[in-house]
Amino acid sequence: MKWNEYFYYDETSPTGLRWNRDVFAGRTGKSRIVAKGDIAGCFTQNKNGTPKCVDVRADLVLYKAHRIIYEMMIGVIPDGFVVDHLDQNPWNNSLGNLCVKPKAMNHRNTKMIATNTTGITGVSWQTMNKGKHTYAVGRVTFEGKELSARFGVHHYGLLPAFKLAFLWRENKIKELNEKFDAGFTELHGVECKHTSTTCTTPNSPV
Repeated sequence: MKWNEYFYYDETSPTGLRWNRDVFAGRTGKSRIVAKGDIAGCFTQNKNGTPKCVDVRADLVLYKAHRIIYEMMIGVIPDGFVVDHLDQNPWNNSLGNLCVKPKAMNHRNTKMIATNTTGITGVSWQTMNKGKHTYAVGRVTFEGKELSARFGVHHYGLLPAFKLAFLWRENKIKELNEKFDAGFTELHGVECKHTSTTCTTPNSPV
């Protein structure tokens, strides 16, 4: 796709893209709906209101703006790789915030999932006796395998067991990064601070 025929990169655009040509529609094809220089793309959200991505439409096909920007400014995205947002804000398509990573490694720079109940990614409670917390469990997934360790509440106490599970996971991530260059980032598992109220969403044409 010759993206430069449609768009150009501009950091003053909230989406990172502007139209490089006029776009017409209507029965006669003479009704201009987009002017050259207009903001290209629209912001999308997840069901919980957090930013999802920036979509842009070209020739009736929907594309991801961050992928377009990367290919326009840097080059082809290799097979098996994805474009990652370093600050975890999928609405921030500034060039310095984009990089390519293997698809598996991209999951090591992901925010805390919305269903997390402990407040700490990769640390959970294992309950057995009538719903009481029996173990605190630390987990890390690496190369498709789940690594885990559990610490008994009866033996250590409630909060100490949870802390041990947390520290085990932190040390395991550090070990994986040092030995295998695993790619876990400081933002991995951190609660997402980007919401529809903290990110500006201009009314812009697709």
